[in-house]
Amino acid sequence: MQNINLLSALPKEIKPYLSAQVLVAIFLGFLLLLILLATVMWSIVTLQEQRVNSLIASKQDLTQKIMALKSDKIKQEQRVKDQQKLFANNKEMKVFLASKNGQGFAKYLTVLAALTPENVWLKTMVFSNQDHYIALFGNTTNAALISELLQKLNNTSIFSTNRFRTLELNKTKANDGKTVISFEITTAAVKADSDTGKSKT
Repeated sequence: MQNINLLSALPKEIKPYLSAQVLVAIFLGFLLLLILLATVMWSIVTLQEQRVNSLIASKQDLTQKIMALKSDKIKQEQRVKDQQKLFANNKEMKVFLASKNGQGFAKYLTVLAALTPENVWLKTMVFSNQDHYIALFGNTTNAALISELLQKLNNTSIFSTNRFRTLELNKTKANDGKTVISFEITTAAVKADSDTGKSKT
C-alpha cells in the first residue's frame, strides 16, 4: 500500500507584501507630514500677513507725516502772508501819519498799530474830533481776536472817553476754504463819511 501525502500538494499560504502594522505606520507618517506641511504653510501665511500689516501701518504713518508737513507748510505760508499784510498795513499807516490829514489822529493810529493782534487786519479807520467818533473796519480768521482787540481798546487810557463795541460780524469763505470774519467796531452810531471833522483811512 502506498501512502500519498496530500498536504504537500496544497499551495503554500501567500503572505501579504506589507503587514497591517506597516500600512498603519505609513498612513500615520503621511498624516503627520500633512499636518507639518499645513503648520509650515500657516506660519508662512501668518508671517506674510504680519509683514503686509506692518507695511500698511508704515504707509499710513508716512502719509500722516506728509500731511502734517503739508499742513505746517500751509500754516507757515499763511503766517508769511499775514506778516506781509500786517507790514503793508503798518506801512500804509506810517504814510498816513506822515501826511497832513493824519497829523491830528497820529496818537490814535500809533496806539491802534500796537494794540491790533496778529491775524487781525484793519482795512478802514474813521475818526471824528467833533464827537470823538471812532469806527474800525477789518477782517480776521479768529473771532476771539475781535474780543481781544475790544478789551485792549477799552482798557487803553488814550481811549478813556470812548467805549468801543462790535456792531456787525459777517462770515465769508476765502479761496483757501478758511472762514474770514469781517467786523465793524465803533464808539457811536455810524454816520456818513461826509460829516464835518471826520478823517478816513
